[in-house]
Amino acid sequence: MFLKRNHTVLGGKDYQSVLLVQGKRVAAKRAPGRPAAGAPAQKSVVVHETLANLSKLPPDLLELIERHCKGQPPSESPSLAPNGAGASADIHLGPCYGVLAALDGLAREIGLVQAVGEQTRAQRLALFLIYARLAHQGSRLSAARWSEDHAVKEILQVGSFDEDDLYAALEELEQRQASIEAALAPKVSVSASPARAIYLYDVTSVYFEGLENELADFGYNRDGKKGKKQLVAGLLTDGNGEPISIQLYRGNTGDPPTFLDAVQKLKVRFGAEAVALVGDRGMIKRLGKAALGEAKFCYVTALTDPQIRALLAKKRLQLELFDEKPAEVELNGKRYVLRCNPQTQARERARRADQWARVQAKITARNLEVEHKPRTEPNSSLKQAQALLSKYRLQGWVKVELAGRKVGLDRGCRGAAEAG
Repeated sequence: MFLKRNHTVLGGKDYQSVLLVQGKRVAAKRAPGRPAAGAPAQKSVVVHETLANLSKLPPDLLELIERHCKGQPPSESPSLAPNGAGASADIHLGPCYGVLAALDGLAREIGLVQAVGEQTRAQRLALFLIYARLAHQGSRLSAARWSEDHAVKEILQVGSFDEDDLYAALEELEQRQASIEAALAPKVSVSASPARAIYLYDVTSVYFEGLENELADFGYNRDGKKGKKQLVAGLLTDGNGEPISIQLYRGNTGDPPTFLDAVQKLKVRFGAEAVALVGDRGMIKRLGKAALGEAKFCYVTALTDPQIRALLAKKRLQLELFDEKPAEVELNGKRYVLRCNPQTQARERARRADQWARVQAKITARNLEVEHKPRTEPNSSLKQAQALLSKYRLQGWVKVELAGRKVGLDRGCRGAAEAG
C-alpha cells in the first residue's frame, strides 16, 4: 500500500487529494478467441485499487500512515509520540475497558455482584461468565479467547485463565445456586404481600449434541430433533416474568415431577404462604395435587375429558350446567366452575359435521358399489360402516343397520335415513 497525492487546477483553483492505494497483480486481458497451441503463458499486470480517501486527515497522521506503508518507524514528532516521548517509544493499544466496566457497574447496581460474590477467584470468574454471556454469547472456550482483548485483570482482578478454569467456576457456582437464588429472590418476588403474589412456572427441553452427559436422555423432544438426547429445564418466575429459580432434570422427566420441586421451593426456600397455583392439565396431576395439599396451597386447573365424562356418568354433574354463564358446584371439598366455551363448541360442531359428512360419503359410495356389483357381500358393507363409526367415535349417537343390500343410518331423533 502507498499514498497517492493528486494535484489538479480547475478554473484557477487548486484541488488536492490523498488516496490510500493498494497495488494488485491481475491477469492481463487476452486477445479474443482460443489461444494457439504452444502460445506463451498469459501475462499479468498491476492495477491500483483505491481503498480510502484520506484527504481530510491532518498532515501528522498522513505522515504516520505513509511511514507505516513504507515499513519505517514513526517520526519524532511530539504530537504523535505517546506522552511526548521520542521515536523510541512504541505505540501500544490497551485492552478494551468500556464493555466489562459498564456490565460490572450495572451488576453492582442491581445486586448481582453481592449475590454471586467476589471474594474468591472462582466467584470473579463466575461474574466474568455472566458478562461474557451478555456481551459475547459464545462457548466457554470462545469466552476465554474473548477475554484476551478485554480488561478482565483491571476490572475483576483476574489474571490469565482458560476454559478449564471457567468450567471449574461453573461447578462452584452450581453448588451455591440455592443461596444465590435466595439472595436475588427478594428483588423479584412480592414478599411484602404474599396473598397477592403471582408465580409462573413452565417446563421446556433443550436437545443435546453428544452422548456423554449426566442428565442427557431421550424423551419428549419439543424441538423436533429426532435421535437427539435432551435436557429438561423447569423455570420459576414472578408475576412479571423475572426468573427466580431454574432446575435441570433428566431428558426423560415428565412435567408433574418437576412441578413438585417448584412447590417445595415456594414453600421452603421462598417462604410463600396461601398461594394459589394455576396450571394446565398436564402440569397439575395426582402427585402435584397431593403435594399442594400437604403444603396447604390452593390450585386452579382444568378437568380432562375423561374426568368430565366420569362425573357426568356418576350424576355428580349435569350437562345442563355447562352454559355460557358460569355455574359453580362443590363436591368433596373441591369447587368446580362449569362453563360452555362458545369457541370450543363451534369448533367441535364443525369437526363433528365434517366427520359425519365423511362417513355419509363413504357409506354412499359403498352402497352404490354394492348396487352395481351383485356379487358383492352386503355384510362387508355393514362391517366397514361400523368400523367408520368406531374410527370417528360416532357409534354413541349413530347406528347402522342393513336394509336389504344397503346400509342405513339411524341418528335417533332424525329417524332412519338410508344413505344413497
